[in-house]
Amino acid sequence: MEKAKGKTFAFTDPNSTSGYLVPNVIFARDMKVDPEKYFAEVRFSGSHGASILAVKNGSIQVAATNNIDMDRMIEKGAVSLQDFNIIKRSDMIPGAPIAVRKDLPESLKCAIAGSLLKINDDPEALEVLQNGGYRHTSDRDYDMVRYLKRLKAELAKKK
Repeated sequence: MEKAKGKTFAFTDPNSTSGYLVPNVIFARDMKVDPEKYFAEVRFSGSHGASILAVKNGSIQVAATNNIDMDRMIEKGAVSLQDFNIIKRSDMIPGAPIAVRKDLPESLKCAIAGSLLKINDDPEALEVLQNGGYRHTSDRDYDMVRYLKRLKAELAKKK
């Protein structure tokens, strides 16, 4: 991390959990770093792929991203893990959910869930998705994200 001081840093998007929320908590809580003061410039790249490619091509030196997008780009041959120095990895965070309205018929909700869960049995589909598949989840599985948002707000007050 010392080598990153004074460099250009990119978050992905202010609405990204892995590309903004989690890195902010790690900077404040774990590293005791204010990105705006630590880096020469802080910007948003717009996407995880853009961050990854910007670091590879040298237009920025440091970026926050996630393993799913990194793995996809490695698989496509766009980058290699050797192109990067991983500074910090977060704990696992829940992925993007697929949600349906509460007022839909129960039979339709079950059909949608069943269709998505069947993808787990299709290695070719899993390869295309590159997201690890699907599983049932509940609102409480996202309590960690709500906790991180509260923690980020508390840490911001202490600045």
